[in-house]
Amino acid sequence: MTTLKQTFPFILFFIVLTFLVRNNGFFWDSIVLGSGYANWYYTTDFKHLFVPDELAGYPPLFGMYLALGWKLFGKTLLVSHVLILPFLIGIVLQAYILVSRFVKPRYTFWVLLLVLLEPTLLAQATQVAPDVILVFLYLLCLNSILGGKRAVLALALIFIAMISPRGTILVIALYTSDVLAGLIGKKERFTFKLLLSRIPAYIPSFIVTCIWLLLHYQHFGWIFYNKDSDWGQGSQLVSLGGFIKNLVVIGWRFADFGKAVMLILLAILLIVAYKYKKVQRDTVLLLALIFTPLVILSGVVVFYQNPIAHRYYIVVFMLMLLLLGHLLQFISSVKRLVAYSLTVISLLAGHYIVALYPDWLSKGWDGTLAHLPYFHLRDKMISYIKENDIAVSEVGSAYPNLRTFELTDLSNSSEKFEPKDLSTQDYIFYSNIFNDFTDEELEELNSNWVVIKEFKDEAVFIRLYKRNK
Repeated sequence: MTTLKQTFPFILFFIVLTFLVRNNGFFWDSIVLGSGYANWYYTTDFKHLFVPDELAGYPPLFGMYLALGWKLFGKTLLVSHVLILPFLIGIVLQAYILVSRFVKPRYTFWVLLLVLLEPTLLAQATQVAPDVILVFLYLLCLNSILGGKRAVLALALIFIAMISPRGTILVIALYTSDVLAGLIGKKERFTFKLLLSRIPAYIPSFIVTCIWLLLHYQHFGWIFYNKDSDWGQGSQLVSLGGFIKNLVVIGWRFADFGKAVMLILLAILLIVAYKYKKVQRDTVLLLALIFTPLVILSGVVVFYQNPIAHRYYIVVFMLMLLLLGHLLQFISSVKRLVAYSLTVISLLAGHYIVALYPDWLSKGWDGTLAHLPYFHLRDKMISYIKENDIAVSEVGSAYPNLRTFELTDLSNSSEKFEPKDLSTQDYIFYSNIFNDFTDEELEELNSNWVVIKEFKDEAVFIRLYKRNK
C-alpha cells in the first residue's frame, strides 16, 4: 500500500502526459530508430530481420516492438505513445525502489519527485523514444544488482543490449557497478573470485549480442555504423581539438537545463560531509553508481564526431539527483527546504533556458519540454504551404524535418521536404529547432530572403522563407 500511495501521483502524471502529447509526431532520432524501423517491419509483415542498408546500424528490438503494437492496435500516433507508457510506469516503480534504498521513508516521496523531475527524462517521456525503455531497463538492472536478483538481471541485460548500441555499452557499466556494489555495499574483498562471481548473469547478454553482430556483419559487411549512411560521418574519430570540444560539451550537458544548481549543491554537501567525516557507505556506493556509467559512456562518445546528446546521460542525471536527495537528509530542515526548493525551481525553469541561446548554437531540443510547441506549429505551417499551392517537394528544410510524413506523422503520405539548398530552392522551411543551418546560411536567409509566414509559440518559432527576387 505504501508503494502505491507514494508512486500513484507520478504514475497518474505520466498517464496524463501521454494523453496530452498523443498527437505529437516522431521527433529527432526517434524518426529513424522508432518509426523508420517499425514501418519496415510493419509493411513487410516481419518477413525480414534486417532493415534496408540506409537505416541499418541499430539493434531491431525497439522497431519490432512498435511494429507489433501497430499490428495489434493500429498504426497511429496514439498507439505509439501508449506503447511507451508501460515503461514510464516502470521507471516510476524502479526509481521508487532505488530511492527507498538510500533515503529514509519520510523523505522518499520528495526525493522521488526530485529524481523524476529530471528535464531530459520528462522530454523523452513525451516522445516515442527508445531511451525511455533504456532508462527503465538500467534502473531495473541496478535494483536487481542491489537486491541480489540475478535471474532478473540476466534477462534485463539481454533486452538492454538489444535496444541500442548505447545499451551494449551500458552492460559494461552495469558489470562494473555490480563489482563495485559488492566491494562497497557488501564489503567483499577485491579478488579474482569476486570478478568471476558476477559474470554468469552477463553471459546470456554477451551471447545474444555476439550472435546479432555476427548476423549483421554477414548481411551488411559492417557493424556498428555504415560510413555511407546519414550519420556515418558522425562515427568518425575526432581530432585533438574535437576531443577537447567533446569534453566541454559533456560538461555543458551536466550543467544545462537547470542542473547547475544541482551540481553546486552536490559539491557543497559532499565537501561538508567529507570535512566532518559524515560520508556514509551508501554515499560512496551512490558515487560509484554515478561515475561508472559516466566514465564508461564518456570514454566512448568523446572520441567520435557524433553529437553528444543530453539523453545519453539520463540515468546519470537521475542518480545525481538521488545522491542530492540522499545528502539533504543530513542537514537541518530549514537548509534542506531551501536547497530542495532551489533545485526544483531550477529544474522546472531549465526547460526554457534554450530560449536564451542564440540561433547559431546547436541545442538539445529533444532534452527539454520547450520543444513541445514544434509539432502544432509544424502542422500549421504545412497547412499554410498547401493552402497556398506550394509543392512540399519544392521546399527545403533540415533535420529532423526531412523524412516522409508517413514516418514523422504516420499519415500514409509519401510527401517530404527536400534537404535545404539555398542556391536552387525558392522556399525554405526553417525553425530554431533545427541545428543544421550554418551561420552563413542563417545570414543569407536574414539578408536576402523574405519571411512570408511565421508561427511562434513560447520558445519555438517556424518560418517560411521565400527567395527575394
